[in-house]
Amino acid sequence: MKRISILFISLLSLLILSSCNRIEELNKEEYINSFYCYHTLGEEEAVGIDLRTLEEYGNGHLKGYINYNFENGNKEEFIIFVTSVYNKDTYIFLIDKTGEYVNLASNVLKDEGYKHIVIYKDGFDSICEYASDYIPIVEGIDDCGC
Repeated sequence: MKRISILFISLLSLLILSSCNRIEELNKEEYINSFYCYHTLGEEEAVGIDLRTLEEYGNGHLKGYINYNFENGNKEEFIIFVTSVYNKDTYIFLIDKTGEYVNLASNVLKDEGYKHIVIYKDGFDSICEYASDYIPIVEGIDDCGC
């Protein structure tokens, strides 16, 4: 039953995310189910980017997410970080500690021409309990599940 629920929510999320050049702010269920659908099931090219510090990331992050410390970086570095690996059709899922940096990072990506940007504004800690039912929370900086 849980898988059927995931697929239904994922299909609903696919409809939501099909818009061009928009930043989609999703609730925790939609956010996690969409990432699960895109990344884990491989339906589309997707990447999760955790914008917290390396220490916070190392203490626990969603499996499959990579780290970019947005607080210590700058706009130009972030653009280089993303554009050197991901094309503008990639679904980019952003999360941070408190929601402060997802807005900044998503606007940078939107201005750069990325079409599918998905954010969760309530922060990593608020999503952990729900997320762990679908995507493992892993520790360490070399254990991204990529």
